[in-house]
Amino acid sequence: MSAGPVPAEVIDAGQRIEVERAWPGRGKLTFAGSDPRGRVRAGSVDRQGQVKLLAHAVDPKLPGLSELAAHGRLVAHRPGKRAVIAVESGFVKLTRSPVAPVVERAERGERIAAAAGLAAAAVLEHGEDRVRFSVVPGTDAHHLGGVATARSWRSWWGDFGEAWVDFAGAPTDGLPLHDAEAELAVVQRWVDRAIDFGAADPVLARRGLAALAPVLLAAAGPVGVSHRDLHDKQVMFADAGVGILDFDTLAWGELALDQANLIEHAQLRRRQGRWSPQAAAVVERTGFDLAERLQVPAPRLAAYRWATRLRLGCVYAFRPPWRELAALLLAEAADEDFLIDTSPNPPADREESVS
Repeated sequence: MSAGPVPAEVIDAGQRIEVERAWPGRGKLTFAGSDPRGRVRAGSVDRQGQVKLLAHAVDPKLPGLSELAAHGRLVAHRPGKRAVIAVESGFVKLTRSPVAPVVERAERGERIAAAAGLAAAAVLEHGEDRVRFSVVPGTDAHHLGGVATARSWRSWWGDFGEAWVDFAGAPTDGLPLHDAEAELAVVQRWVDRAIDFGAADPVLARRGLAALAPVLLAAAGPVGVSHRDLHDKQVMFADAGVGILDFDTLAWGELALDQANLIEHAQLRRRQGRWSPQAAAVVERTGFDLAERLQVPAPRLAAYRWATRLRLGCVYAFRPPWRELAALLLAEAADEDFLIDTSPNPPADREESVS
């Protein structure tokens, strides 16, 4: 397999920057990774392979970044777009995009979450280019999946499932619509980007998209509140309860979307070696159980899982550590007879760690 359009590492003053992810843009890719000191480093690479590495916590298009990072810790950086800085009183999201929609969705998401018994970040203050949020207590499920006991893991996801039924059933008035046509457009954008930058096999990507489209656009299933980016890194577990992060994509649409995303990410973590089969099975079962409780027809869940797998195949094609896995996801999603078993493996009942 070729190295792809994203360098696996960048050398800066003799230090190796390990590139973890990249985002396709107009004429270039932007990327982020970490240096030997564990600091976030970001930069860009053009179509000729010319790399431009930014200094730590420096971004000409985010002029407030350096000052914020000097009094906190940079935890995420998408060059030219946004950054997240951990500060003493919470987290600051710095962005070039208009702040008003971010604030509006965050406040609406917090209210919906609170009514469902979920913790969520409160908007503490906001300015022209930034929003400061409170901290959601706990540890994200992504990391806990490798260390939690089976009993704790099942209990947490059981609590999540109970709360998510109420979250999904909250009033949707005023939320933007994200239907199957909109979801197909998201997948198509990722397919186009992956092909354009040579990150994915164009034959497989186009075949998968062509086969998916009529299935995804078939008769819609039940609708409700949709997080739209629901996966293990967005779910927080603590002694005090369950929390949920990031309402930037909050909308209303088919309930199948969030459950498909949850199930497919659980399978992804297993295939990455992040989670054991037992840990992944618990989360898969949560997704399937929720789909049943929310009366999502099996064909709609399968359709959205197909869309999610195709999208993830393209997204992870821009992440150097996972290019081979991304190619497998893409090949699976390109199968015109793509069928997904709707019965997950039963979760382990043992008391030991699910790692």
